[in-house]
Order: sequence, then C-alpha cells, then structure tokens
Amino acid sequence: MKKGLKYLWFFGIFLCAWAQSSSAQSDLDSAKYYLELSEFDIAAHYYEKWLNQHQPGNEEYINVMMNYAANVKLQTKYGESLKLYEEIKNGRFGDLNRRQEIAIRVGMGELFRTIDKVDRSLKELLSISLTQADLRKYPKECAAIYHRLAASYNQKGILDSAVYYSQASMKISRDHNLDNYMSISFNEIANIFEKNQMIDSAKFYYDQACAFWKEKGALRLYANAFFNRARVTYHEGKLDSARWLFEQNLKSVENRNWPEVTGPIYHYLTQIYYAKGDSMKALKYELKNMQDNLSMLRKSQDRNLLDMEAKYKSKEKDRELKYHQLEIERKERELDERNERLFLLFVSLLLAVSILVLIAIFAIRFRRNNHKLLKLLKENEFLLAESNHRIKNNLQLITSLIMQETDKYSGNDRKILLELSNKIESISMLHKQIYLEESKEEIDLKTYFLGIKENYETFCKEKHVACELELETVYASIDKSLYLGLLLSELISNSLKHAFSSTKEPKILLKLKAENEKVYLEYWDNGSGLKEHTPTLVELMCMQLKGKYTIASENGFKLNLQIKK
Repeated sequence: MKKGLKYLWFFGIFLCAWAQSSSAQSDLDSAKYYLELSEFDIAAHYYEKWLNQHQPGNEEYINVMMNYAANVKLQTKYGESLKLYEEIKNGRFGDLNRRQEIAIRVGMGELFRTIDKVDRSLKELLSISLTQADLRKYPKECAAIYHRLAASYNQKGILDSAVYYSQASMKISRDHNLDNYMSISFNEIANIFEKNQMIDSAKFYYDQACAFWKEKGALRLYANAFFNRARVTYHEGKLDSARWLFEQNLKSVENRNWPEVTGPIYHYLTQIYYAKGDSMKALKYELKNMQDNLSMLRKSQDRNLLDMEAKYKSKEKDRELKYHQLEIERKERELDERNERLFLLFVSLLLAVSILVLIAIFAIRFRRNNHKLLKLLKENEFLLAESNHRIKNNLQLITSLIMQETDKYSGNDRKILLELSNKIESISMLHKQIYLEESKEEIDLKTYFLGIKENYETFCKEKHVACELELETVYASIDKSLYLGLLLSELISNSLKHAFSSTKEPKILLKLKAENEKVYLEYWDNGSGLKEHTPTLVELMCMQLKGKYTIASENGFKLNLQIKK
C-alpha cells in the first residue's frame, strides 16, 4: 500500500511539471498566433506572461525576450524596444551565444531603419564581423544581416553596396535552402534595379526568381515572380509582350483558387486591352478582377469571424484557467498552513526535550575549545613572528651578499648586480608591508612605490634625474603588488640605464590612481625613447598582470597600464 502511494505521489509530481510546461508552451504558441494576426498588444500579453513565469539566464529566455522586443517595435513603442534590445545585448538577461549576438544586431538594425535612422542601422549591422564559421553554423541569421544591410543601403541610395549584400544574402539562402530569405533577396535586388530604372537588370533577377521557384516546385512564389516580370514589361510600354506574359501567368495558376494572385493579373490585362482598344476583353478581365476582389473580401470576413471566435474562446479559457489556478492556490495555502502548524508543534516538542542537553554539552565544549584556541593562537603568533623575522633576515642576507659581490666587478656587470639587488629589495619591502598591514590580502601601493623610489634615489642623484610621483592611496592584491613593484623597478632601471644619455634635464614621472575597481598606472620619462622593441621583461610583467597597456615612444618613453583590482 505504501509503495503504491509512493508511485502515485511521483506520478502527481510528473503531471504537475508536464502541465506547467504545456502551459508555458501554450503561452508562446498564443503569442505567435496573435503576432501572425497583427494583434501585437495581445501577443505582448502572452510574451509577458511567459517571461514572468521563467527565470532569466538561459538561451530560451533570451530568445523569447528578443521576440518580445521585436513585438514591442511592431507596437510602435520604439524607445521601449530599443531599451530592451540594449539590455539583452549588454547581458542583463544572461550571456548571449554567437547566434544570439548576430540575431540581436538584425533586430536593432531593423529598428533603426524603421525610424529612418539608416546610419545607426548600418553601424549596428556592420558592428559584428561575420566569419566563415558563422556562415556555416548560422546561415539564417547571416542571411538576415545581409538582406537588412541591402535594404539600408538601398534606402540611402548606395546602389553598389545594396546589390552586393543582396547577392551575398541570396548566395547563403541558396546554399542552405532558406526559401523564405531567397524570396526576399530576389524581390529586394530586383526592386533595387527597378527603382533605379535599371530595367534589364531587374528583369534578369525576376527571370532568375522564376527559374528558381519553378525548379523548386513552389508554384505560388513562381507565379508572384512571373507577375513582377510581366509588370516590369508593362511599365516599359511593351504592351503585347506584357499581355502575353500576363496570360501565361494566368495559365500557370488556372486550376488554383488564388484570387489574391489572379486579381492583380486581371487588373493589368484590363488596362492593356483598354489601351489596345479591345473593350470587350477589357470588360471581361475587369469583371473577373471584381469577382476576385469580392472573393478576397469574403475570405477576409470569414477570417475575421474565425479570429474573433478564437479570441473569445481564448479569453474564456484564460478566465477558467485563472479561476482554477486561484482555487488550487487557496487549497495549497490551507494545506501549507496545516502542515506548518503540525511541523511547529513537532519542532517545539523536540526543542523542549533537547535544548537543556545541548546547552550543557555546548557549555562544556566551549570552555574546552576556548582553552585550546587560546593556546594555538599564541603558538601561531610566535611562529608567524619567527617566520617573518627569518624571511626578512634571509632577504637582507641575499642583498648584502650581492652588494659584497658588486665590489668585485665594474661596468655593466656591476650594474646588473645592482639592478638585481634593487629587485630583491622591492620584494623585501613588499614582505615588510604585508607584515605591517592589518589586512594580509591587500597592499597600499602608494607606500610600496615610495619605498621603491627611495631605493633608486642614489642613482637618480648621480645622473641628476628628477623623479616625481603623483600617487593616490590604492590597495591591490599581494600577487599584483609584487608584479607592479618589479615592473616599476624595471622601468626606472631601464630609464636610468638607457634613456638620458643626451637629455639636458632628465625627468621621470609616475602616476597612480584607481577608478571603478580598476587601477591606472602611467610611467613617463623624457629620454630618447625606445630604439627597437618593447623590453621583454616589461611585456612579461604586463602580461602577468593581465592588463591592457600601451607603449609610446614620442617625446620620450610612456607606458599606460590598466588592470583590475
């Protein structure tokens, strides 16, 4: 019996999860349905409902949010749509994958084109560089980028670029069987040429479209392309050729009940026969055109009635679901309250039995642990003091040994030993500061840099170099402080060694500041600048710091470094 109840409980959980998933999918289906009907306000309601029931941070949520932003644009709420697109692009709802990075540019580019900010549209569409891998993995999004670029360039009247991107979109669509985008590209490029009175080129692409859709067996798209081809011929004034093309177009769809396709054909044939003086045939086609218009009107009325009926049923269903949901929530609250009361009663009884025992145990253990902790603390303080003392002595011993060796050498060898001594002294100062600081995780860079500068004071005076420091109080981690100290030592050493051979008033300037969780370091000397490439050790230190840096060699040597705290 218990085993059966257990299985029943698991089955109930499964049904709840399935119902919730089905409800969420139903919301998206409803949004898509009303979007196709151009009921953008109702579609927005279902998008908002779905978004409120889910947490951001995953791919599906971002996809739905992009569809919602596009729907807001269709509601003509352009400012709100742009805000949503910016928030998506900046990662507010989660990190974007590569496909979404491309798709968001399509959405924003189309938004700017809609509000006649074509330059902003082009800037957004061109801001992402498509690679060969993108073209292979995300052909649909890449085709969309290209045909939106074509539309924007066409809007600006830049014909060459419009044609180039239309052809690029067409190639991707053809290679990946993207029929919808292929249709858009054919019409777009043909319209570009037609708009610019390049009729032969427009007819060429309409012919290409006809051949493509005929091969695909897409009769409706073939008929539309054939109609455009005939229409261009009509506007050229070639009435006989246009008449023949329109009549061939009619033959291709004679067994289809497509009044929205045949109606425009009848309209042009009416105009042609009137122009040729054949009133009987003109009236015949005019009558057929009126019949098609009446048929389309009836279809539209039927569709509107079905839409109204579906909308009514959907609202009724929503009300029923809301009522049942409220009833379920009420019962769940009652059950939760009863379970909570039972749980509190059980906990109270358990606590009453165990509190006295726990108090006694904790009191005994606390006294015993307190004694042990005090003993361990004293031992740790002694060991830490001894360790720091020995590290300090060892570093000083190394420095003393190096300084003794400098007396045995001269020239460049002696300089190398002195530089090594200064670097070890920089590490020694860092250790001393760690020992003196209350926090053992961060170092005051201002105090640390001042100490490094004092190490080089003698060398600066020997070469009459003015060393100025503009330092703010900045704290950084021990690892980064170590590399910054070694970098500063290397920079000062290089300047003293190589920079001031022909400088009248040699000068070194160091600036340090912190803004927005970033540390900015600027080092400059007015020496001769770099003669070849950046010093290897300087580059190595910058790489270890994982910082952004620039090096300039005009009017001396200048290094700008930016790192995270």
